Amino acid sequence: MLQLVAWLLISFCATVDNFETVHGVLQEHQSKYAALEGVFRCFDAMTVIASDKVNDDYCDCKDGSDEPGTAACTAGVGFWCSNEGWRPQHMPSSRVGDGICDCCDGSDEVGMECNNTCAVKAAEQARAEAERRARLAAAHAARLQAVQKGQEALRLRV
Repeated sequence: MLQLVAWLLISFCATVDNFETVHGVLQEHQSKYAALEGVFRCFDAMTVIASDKVNDDYCDCKDGSDEPGTAACTAGVGFWCSNEGWRPQHMPSSRVGDGICDCCDGSDEVGMECNNTCAVKAAEQARAEAERRARLAAAHAARLQAVQKGQEALRLRV
């Protein structure tokens, strides 16, 4: 039995092509794009295409699952910006390759120079959060002071 399991595991691993990361796909979903014997099965499970047709800027799958890193499909899985140093984001595939850097890391515009603004966004967010916390602390202190004054006024009346 153990030999059968080992044989199946080796057979499966041997059928998976050398796998490269697919542009525009969340890391946890990369395995869905691992080509078995050179083919990719569309997520709707109705169409099978050659694995080299993934991200070729032509919509082969009706569900758009073969084009996560291009704007070829109007329907589709969308594009995943990893935005290292800032918040990751998912956006429509129609924004990929349109000449506008939508991802702060510029990953949606391959072949175009985009400034990586993720660190700037993170710094702005940290500053805004610090200001918000300072306002909350001041409001809390003012509330405590008002409560103390109210309690003191009540004691003086009694």
